[in-house]
Amino acid sequence: MELRRRTRTVMPMQAERAAQERKGSIVDNKINNSRLLADVYDSLIISEHETDISGAKKRLEPNSTTKSDYKNVFTPLCLTTMGLFGGVAALTWGLLLAARNKQKFANQAWKTLPEIARNMNLNKEKDFVTYMALQNPNVKNIIGALGFFVFASTALIAKNFADGFAQTWIKKREANIHRDLQKELIKVEAQTFSGKINMIRTMLSDKAKRFEDILGSKERPQQGKLQAFSGFINFKSRSGFNPTTTDVGLKPDLLSGSSLLVALTIAAMGGFTYLSMRNLKGIAKIVEKCKAQALDALQKHIELPADKINPEALKNLFLAANPSKAERSKMLKTLEPKFKHPEFKTTNKKDSFEELEQYLDKITEAAPEAFGGKPSSRPSYLSYIDDVGGHFYNWVVNFDSQFMASLFVGIAGISGLAYAGTKSVEAMRSAQVSKVNANTELELQKQLVEVELKNFRTKKEAAIEPLENEFMLQNIKGKSKDELKTMAANILYEVKNGPPYVYS
Repeated sequence: MELRRRTRTVMPMQAERAAQERKGSIVDNKINNSRLLADVYDSLIISEHETDISGAKKRLEPNSTTKSDYKNVFTPLCLTTMGLFGGVAALTWGLLLAARNKQKFANQAWKTLPEIARNMNLNKEKDFVTYMALQNPNVKNIIGALGFFVFASTALIAKNFADGFAQTWIKKREANIHRDLQKELIKVEAQTFSGKINMIRTMLSDKAKRFEDILGSKERPQQGKLQAFSGFINFKSRSGFNPTTTDVGLKPDLLSGSSLLVALTIAAMGGFTYLSMRNLKGIAKIVEKCKAQALDALQKHIELPADKINPEALKNLFLAANPSKAERSKMLKTLEPKFKHPEFKTTNKKDSFEELEQYLDKITEAAPEAFGGKPSSRPSYLSYIDDVGGHFYNWVVNFDSQFMASLFVGIAGISGLAYAGTKSVEAMRSAQVSKVNANTELELQKQLVEVELKNFRTKKEAAIEPLENEFMLQNIKGKSKDELKTMAANILYEVKNGPPYVYS
């Protein structure tokens, strides 16, 4: 009981007594006066062994070898500038080569890039109805445009209402989930806080009892029994590795799971590589076989009489067979006299040998005019609309058509229900994801309670163990019971009020 009562008052009393003893005297910390510093060593539990602080001093010393080189600041800027201007020069050089190639193949236009049509695609309904109202401002087109804009405004309002309702519902659900999560996290935090407090009380009770047993014992422990307090923390590895042994080399276990997994992976890589190579060889054989068949068909068609040759079939066979340059030249030499034969001219009046050569030299193919339009610098307009408003416009323009009305009502109803259903599913999904995330966070925090308490106890014992070892050392050296009581009180004070601290 006396030991517990002196826990809070021992440090001020020791500080006052030390101040009275040093009053009116000059203290030289280089003089080894053990009697003068004894109270300070005891009250603060300072170790009498020297501590190597050379490493700390070395870390605090400024690095005198560091020099500021302002030239390095401009190096990246200069290199970037030169690279930019070099890139512009390379780009202009490429344009020069393109212009020269264009001039070189001026009479062989089929070998160059083709012209493309300037298509102005009206793929939005509002653009299309505006174009129609301006292109042909009759009553139907104007009423159709006005009706579409009214419908588009109504649809926009309905869409925003659905989006706003879904977002509001999601926010409300998330707020409720967050509120419930915080309530549960408060319980978890209170559990952690209570566990730390109870842990400190247990440590105080346990260590105070052990100190009382030591102070009440009449026998002094021997030097070999100094490790009595070293059982709190064990920093040795639990894997069986002993750093004090002479053989510290790592010996891999060939039968371990990791080694087997690595070996299996390497074997699988080899097997899959072999299968891939075999598949590629099979593909190559099939491609060569198909090419040989196409070449055979092409050769048979070339050997036909002049009146039996079909220029379109020849083009397709050439593309499928893809003969080499030498083979193609040989085949064209065989075909040239047949294209000039009178029987060929009678059967194929519009085809010529020069057109076939140009077709085979082409590297591109012009898009059909039905899709791409006519190549010209003048713009052409086309419309491709995939919108419910387009069906409404068609109904307004053709108001007497029951089919147009039924088509609009059906597609608009299905589209509206699909959009509302999609938003509902997305809202429920978002709410469920938030709920699952909250439950996962709560489970994680519950699992971390034990980890946090173990961490707190380990740090606490790591801070107290050196003090306890010093207490045992002084007990072996024969310190008096009063001085040992002072040291024990300070250790208990450190247990209760020292780091790590308990935060709420």
